[in-house]
Amino acid sequence: MSGKSYQQLNHEVADYSEGTLEEALEASVTSVCQNGKPDLIRSLLKLQQATTNSASESPATALGRMFVCQPDAFSETFAAMDRASQGQLYSLVEFGFDNAILDYPTKGTDVEVLKAKLLRLKPSK
Repeated sequence: MSGKSYQQLNHEVADYSEGTLEEALEASVTSVCQNGKPDLIRSLLKLQQATTNSASESPATALGRMFVCQPDAFSETFAAMDRASQGQLYSLVEFGFDNAILDYPTKGTDVEVLKAKLLRLKPSK
């Protein structure tokens, strides 16, 4: 045990998630969008898988943004994961995609093409 109170630990976690984590996610999205970086995509997928009970939408939204800017690199990375991981993560990726396209026209050609690509990643039951 750290000897810190619940309130103190809660405050430290909140500061981390609202600062350091947000900065790291933004840098990761920028890097993936510029260079493809499957290793960063894979790392963020693993982070999202490890924190699926988190209330933060930021990792899922970052994944969605990565899919929007690099759909092929993202799709290849996601498809290389085992089926159980795909099943666990797909709805979070879909949620992140929906967040990422909030500023896009809902019926735009690009969005429809991306939605179709995303649906192809959905694991069959």
